[in-house]
Amino acid sequence: MYRNAGFFGLLAVISLYPAYAIAAGTASRGPSTPAADELELGSAESGVVELNPSRATVTTDYGIDSISSVRVDTDQGVIGAYAETKLANGVTIPLAAFPTTVGGNLATPLRFASRGSEPIPVEAELTMHGSFAALAGNPGFTLSASILALVGAPVDGSAGVYFSELVLGGTASGIDAGTIGTALYRDGLNFTTVDYAGATQNVLSADPSSFSAVVRLAFDVLPSDNNVLQVSLGGFVIPEAVGAQSPDGTEFAPSHGVLDFSHTAELSLYVPPGVSVGGDSFVANILQVSAVPEPRSYMMLLAGLAILTPVLRAKRERERANA
Repeated sequence: MYRNAGFFGLLAVISLYPAYAIAAGTASRGPSTPAADELELGSAESGVVELNPSRATVTTDYGIDSISSVRVDTDQGVIGAYAETKLANGVTIPLAAFPTTVGGNLATPLRFASRGSEPIPVEAELTMHGSFAALAGNPGFTLSASILALVGAPVDGSAGVYFSELVLGGTASGIDAGTIGTALYRDGLNFTTVDYAGATQNVLSADPSSFSAVVRLAFDVLPSDNNVLQVSLGGFVIPEAVGAQSPDGTEFAPSHGVLDFSHTAELSLYVPPGVSVGGDSFVANILQVSAVPEPRSYMMLLAGLAILTPVLRAKRERERANA
């Protein structure tokens, strides 16, 4: 299920490429009105996108008390959200109805430059921390985090689209993780999907009360090419299901669950020393110089050690003679 959901989401993003190249941040939450099938959307090119910051409660037509709040900081590269679902009495809900959902998106055009014309290694990293608690019954949740890179021109025959996703799902008793690492190869107007080793996901803690994870995507770009980087984070909470899905809907038991990652998802972009990245304040705030030295730096370090070693040896010999 995780792989299908992520792959179809990837295709949808590719088809909407021009829109993501323009919008800096988007947010969504639902239900936003007493109608259980309505969502609220917001977007901004800079600043903060915030939906329901006061965490007002919506009581849906099906008797579910729902709280959903989202905050996307398009300047600092931070996404946070809160989702809570409370069902006091058992109910059967149609399949078309939304659970309590939250989501945020950050996207920006990127242009890299360096002194040479060689491919530039880039790594995007999304770190997140959060919690899920069952206050009554056994509700469930799903949280997905993804990074998408649309590279302006393939490098050395590699793909022009890269995707990395981590999906956490479960209940308060345990979390399951699903991962996706995908690259798309261009063949004329067609795309071929292959597994991609540069997409990695690391679950640091699978404790529902305090989970944490890192999603990374490494890829190469050519200097001065136009590229787009997009990060998405979203989740939902559902009451405890007590029956299988049917054409009439799914039966849910009284339950109460809270998914909270309000201020705990942050994007960083790593490039080698000497590489400049074109963009607005968003790019400046998430940009980090890679800690891995360039080959020239390695040579300087080795040369310094070669000079320093005999000096330290002579100092130790003098200290022994004076002792």
